[in-house]
Amino acid sequence: MLPQQTRELYLEDKQVHKLALEILVKNIGLQMEGKEYSEEEIIEVILAAAAKQTSIEQICKSSELAPSGNTVRGIIHKQLDIVEAETKANDMMAEKLPKRLKKKAYHLALDLVLLPYHGEADKEESEISRGQAKSGTTHFHAYASAFIVNRGKRYTLALTYVRSTDELTEIIERLRNRVKELGIRVKCWLLDREFFNVAVIRELKQQGMKFIIPVIIRGKEDPPGGTRALLVKKRSHWTEYTLNSQKYGSISFRVAIVAKNYAGKFNRCGRNLLAYAVNGIRTELKAIAEIYRTRFGIETSHRQMNQGRARTCSRSPVMRLLFVAIAFLLRNLWAWLHWAVIAKPNQRERKLRLACLSLPLMLNWIACVTEENLIAVTKIKVGFPLSL
Repeated sequence: MLPQQTRELYLEDKQVHKLALEILVKNIGLQMEGKEYSEEEIIEVILAAAAKQTSIEQICKSSELAPSGNTVRGIIHKQLDIVEAETKANDMMAEKLPKRLKKKAYHLALDLVLLPYHGEADKEESEISRGQAKSGTTHFHAYASAFIVNRGKRYTLALTYVRSTDELTEIIERLRNRVKELGIRVKCWLLDREFFNVAVIRELKQQGMKFIIPVIIRGKEDPPGGTRALLVKKRSHWTEYTLNSQKYGSISFRVAIVAKNYAGKFNRCGRNLLAYAVNGIRTELKAIAEIYRTRFGIETSHRQMNQGRARTCSRSPVMRLLFVAIAFLLRNLWAWLHWAVIAKPNQRERKLRLACLSLPLMLNWIACVTEENLIAVTKIKVGFPLSL
């Protein structure tokens, strides 16, 4: 008797495109009664711009079937405001999150995303945030996001638009409420150094939240003062520190000092001292540094987000927020496909095969299908014949 042959399964570009398009149509929910174009055609243009990292205008000009760029932007502007756009953005990112995420608690990382902006505000000056110079400007459109960190598998859970007038405590509260709505339990919050201030630490402690925040080292070197005085002892240890602020007063908290040998890294010798503000965590000092180290994958997630983000010169914060949300959605979809479809079954845990489908390849699949659906322009009128 011949052995039974196993059937080979394949994931195709049209399947991925259909999945992404269905999620966007379901959650953006444009009203197109009496319009010349359908909702799918409008969303198709936006999806194509994201996959190709180009503008809506460029997609419309290079297609025979697509509406004009003004038509697409006009429909978005008329039907969405910033609050509704943020709600829809969070709903679309929640699609295709693995259900197992609700089974146990995880480390969650909060981060600020600053996208350089060269221009003026659309309606209010608070739409533009200021920061350190990047890409030739100190003006940014800012967003805050919450990521789940679990054995290298990262998903964006929540996104919120940040105005220059927003307090950091308000931003944390918005993201925290969204995570609660998803039913995901938090083992510990991993925050970036921008959140190291009296107001944030006091609020987190009052809420009973467990957190790890890197300490910003300030103060004189000789004699050491400020937070620099925490690094006098060249060994790992726990200590207490009181942070002062003229606006918010003072707050005391535990600090974990983790000492590691450079061992030639960065062409340096001696001891490398890392300081973290910690609350509610009882573990070894080395474990504190290792836990926080898991959030560094966020930088990779941001780079991948930019690979699937449509470009625009629009002043509209609604349009820009929508583009960022779609980029995070595409990255979430890529991570979900690897876990739910591409992974190799194993007795203990599914074995990921990241080399089978890279994010650029998935985006190229989507771009090719959208180009086929929108019928790309392949010829133009000329005044003279081409002689080769």
